[in-house]
Amino acid sequence: MKKRIILLVLLMFLVEFAAYSEGTIIVLDALSKKPLQEASVHFSSLSSNAKTVRKTDKAGKAVNPYTGKTQVFITFIGYHNLVDTVSNIDKTYYLSYKDIEMDEIIVTGNFKPMSAQKSVYDIKVINQEKIEMQAASTLRELLLTESNIRIDQDNVLGSSININGITGENIKIMIDGVPLIGRLNGNIDVSQINLNNVKRVEIIEGPMSSIYGSDALGGVINLISKDPNCEKSEIDLTSYFESVGTYNLNASGNYSIGGLNFLINGGRDLFQGYDRNDTNRNIKWNPKEQYYANLQSSYNFENHSIKYQGAYFRENVLNRGELRAPYFESAFDDKYYTNRLTNSLMYNGKINKNQFVDITSAFSYYHRVKNTFFKDMLTLNEKLTDVPSDQDTSNFYTVMFRPVFSHDKLFDNLNYQIGLDLNMDIAEGKKIKDDKQSISDYAAFLSVQYEPISSMTIQPSIRFIKNSIYDAPLVPALNFKYDINKYITMRASYAKGFRAPSIKELFYLFVDINHNIYGNESLKAEKSDSYNVSFNFKMSDNSYYFGIEPKFFYNSIFDMITLASITDVLYKNVNIGKYETVGSNLTFKYFRENISTSLIFAYIGRMNSEADSLGIPEFNFAKELTLNFDYTWPLIDTKFSIYYKYTGRMPSFMIKDNVVTEYFIEDYNMMDFNVSKKLFDIFDISAGVKNLFDIKDIQSTISSSGGVHTASSSFPIGWGRSFFVNLKIKVL
Repeated sequence: MKKRIILLVLLMFLVEFAAYSEGTIIVLDALSKKPLQEASVHFSSLSSNAKTVRKTDKAGKAVNPYTGKTQVFITFIGYHNLVDTVSNIDKTYYLSYKDIEMDEIIVTGNFKPMSAQKSVYDIKVINQEKIEMQAASTLRELLLTESNIRIDQDNVLGSSININGITGENIKIMIDGVPLIGRLNGNIDVSQINLNNVKRVEIIEGPMSSIYGSDALGGVINLISKDPNCEKSEIDLTSYFESVGTYNLNASGNYSIGGLNFLINGGRDLFQGYDRNDTNRNIKWNPKEQYYANLQSSYNFENHSIKYQGAYFRENVLNRGELRAPYFESAFDDKYYTNRLTNSLMYNGKINKNQFVDITSAFSYYHRVKNTFFKDMLTLNEKLTDVPSDQDTSNFYTVMFRPVFSHDKLFDNLNYQIGLDLNMDIAEGKKIKDDKQSISDYAAFLSVQYEPISSMTIQPSIRFIKNSIYDAPLVPALNFKYDINKYITMRASYAKGFRAPSIKELFYLFVDINHNIYGNESLKAEKSDSYNVSFNFKMSDNSYYFGIEPKFFYNSIFDMITLASITDVLYKNVNIGKYETVGSNLTFKYFRENISTSLIFAYIGRMNSEADSLGIPEFNFAKELTLNFDYTWPLIDTKFSIYYKYTGRMPSFMIKDNVVTEYFIEDYNMMDFNVSKKLFDIFDISAGVKNLFDIKDIQSTISSSGGVHTASSSFPIGWGRSFFVNLKIKVL
């Protein structure tokens, strides 16, 4: 009996000891199964709310100091984070490696998907994490704080972009390789490009005419859609509110059955409009309402994939006019309706060991209506005006077909790619000459990738073009990449550019209260030469990454097409002769556990076309400074982000009263601050402040003879400081 009591007491003691004993966490590499020393293990007691952090030893071990249920959050530089809940037991965790350099897989311009580090092109990648952290719902919002990019705003035509001093028809914007149509005054309105279905944005600065043809002379922006391939069904709901009067709702769903995958995405964005003067009827930022929907379906079998993608966009913009004197009881209002529909069918297949085929076919439709109404403010009735030029309906169609064949490892050090690019643009409307015009562009291109040694890649390419209106030259390009050693990579490129004038530049008449623009059938095609050199110096280990990336570019465009003032109210597309841009970037990148930062200095010069005759400087130079900073606070698993950009003062010259006068577009600062957190693997919430410095307009100032600057005009940049909340809910 005595022995039984002793054994019972010992058993109770062991149970009690086990209840209060410390569990050991073991952290190993998922691939090699080797211990990860100095991994951070964050322990949070769920009973006492006590928290502490411990580092793993040489054996990858860290002891849990708490009893009962404890949340464990494990981080190690270069590896994906891991969260779990334990209860005083020994447990082993395997961390999966991720590239500390954040090396993205890219597709734009390459023979096959590959890492950005291995590509011969210097490609800037904005991934989905950054898109979500910035709470950017449109491409305009995403690019506002990007280096080398300026955003211009027009009250009617929307937001346009400028890359390395080049803008308009020379910037090609694509979605999954399909060109986006619907240019107004030569520009795609980037505030119409929704990002809810985009997983990353790939940007190539400089000519890509040899690969992507006309209007890729200044650069390419390719938006990569989310993949419909999914292992399980998912439904997400997203709501966005911004204090300036923005209310967005979005829904997205994945579904798979067998090898057939579906992704459906749709939503509504509402902006109520804004003006700093609440009493103005004609406000600076027009109210607008956008609806969009995307349907993707893919079928995978063996080494082949077929994908259909349909995208629909509708926008309604209201431009209210000022009340008319003398009784202020009526006004003229303009309404703009935009519809864009894109259908594409894509095939991707591996037909042999190292042979691949990609085929893209697409039909795009763009419909824009402008109506002017006379509004009676007493009865609130409105009717269309009787002036024919007040009303306009335009239709644009584009048909494309692009088959590409790639042969990887024709020899051990030689790859090649050959393809066709067939495009037809059609425009219809009363303001198009003869009510209808079309331009066809047929091309064949060849690109060869040669590796004389394992660390060097030489990639020449050439494009053969047949344009239905213009004689086109051969368009060559040469790209070079050399890994000098494990720390330094060099890239250099030369590219020829060619761009035939568009239908609008040739045949379109655009007239409203703010615009009076005429086409010009005598335009010459643009041609260009571009040179780019960049270096990547990097140092890294399992705890940090540090990189320095200097870059230099020079662009020369011949017979540049631009709008010129013919009279005080009339503008016409003309060739202005030679136009050049030159500049440099210096980028610093630093990543370590829970911290990611980049700092970019840019210096860009734009040519004064009449420098010699007017005796003014050949280039106008402007500075830029961009800072991105992300910090994850491990104890609360919350990320804090700062996005800052300084856009320097841009000088220019004009002739005023037969005197050459210098004027400046003044500098400004933009900053966003965001906080984001994931809750219960169901909620993603982010909140913050946009345009922290409350920038609304920037001034254009004229230098007087006495050196004093006087305000001449202003340009809209933003609607000022605003606060936002974005909530994403995983329903299924």
